[in-house]
Amino acid sequence: MNASDRYAIVLFMGVSANGIYAIANKIPTVLNLLYSIFSQAWQLSAIEESESKDKSKFYTDVFNVFSIIMIIGTSAIIVVIRPFVELVLSIEYITAWRYVPLLLLAVVFTSYSSFLGTNYIAMKDTKGVFRTSLIGGILNIVLNFTLIPIIGLNGAAFTTMISFFIVWIIRIYDTRKFVTIKLNIKELILSFLIILIQIFTLYLNNKIYLIGEVLLLLLLIIVNKKIILSFISKIFKHFMKS
Repeated sequence: MNASDRYAIVLFMGVSANGIYAIANKIPTVLNLLYSIFSQAWQLSAIEESESKDKSKFYTDVFNVFSIIMIIGTSAIIVVIRPFVELVLSIEYITAWRYVPLLLLAVVFTSYSSFLGTNYIAMKDTKGVFRTSLIGGILNIVLNFTLIPIIGLNGAAFTTMISFFIVWIIRIYDTRKFVTIKLNIKELILSFLIILIQIFTLYLNNKIYLIGEVLLLLLLIIVNKKIILSFISKIFKHFMKS
C-alpha cells in the first residue's frame, strides 16, 4: 500500500510532493513503534490462548485496551503535531503536518487489522492474511489513481487510511470463525468522532486552536476512563503480587 502511494504521487504530482508525503509518513512511526512493542508479546499470547475456552473474552479484553491506547496516542500526537512541525522542519516541508492526521488513523487501522491477523496465524490459516491483505492492496491502488489527481496528497493519505480500515472490518467478520471479539462500539464511535473533531480543529487558522485540541484529548480520556482505570488497576495488582 505504501509503495503504491509513492508511485501514484510521483506520477501525478512529482518528486517534491513525494518528499513532503515521505516526511509526513515519518511522524506516525511513533505509533508504529508502540504497536511493534505490543505485537511481539501479543503474538505469543494469542498462540498460547488459541485453544482456551475463554479465548474470546481474553482477546476482547486485550483488544479493547489496546484500541484505546492507540486512539489516545493518536490524539496526543495531533495535539502537538502542528507546532512541532512548524518548529522543527524547514519551510519547504512545513505543510507536511496537514497529512499526518489521516496517516495516524491509517496506522491505527493497520494495527487493528494486524491484531486480528494474528488470529489467522494462531489458527494456522495464513491464507486469510493473504486474502484480506490483497483486497486492501487492490483497493489502495484503485483509490490512489482515482483520488490523488483530484485532491492531491490528502487523497493518498485518505486512501491509505480507508484501505486499512476496510481490511480491519473484513477481518472482524472473517475471524469470527476462530474467535469472537466484542467491540466497545459506543466508545469506539465516540472516540473516533472526537478524533475527527480534533482533525477539523487542527486546520483552523486560529491561535487558540491548541486549547481546543487539549480539551478534546481530555474529553477522549474521560470517555474511555472505565477501560483506562480497569487497565491501570490490573497493572497495579500485578505488580503488588510480584
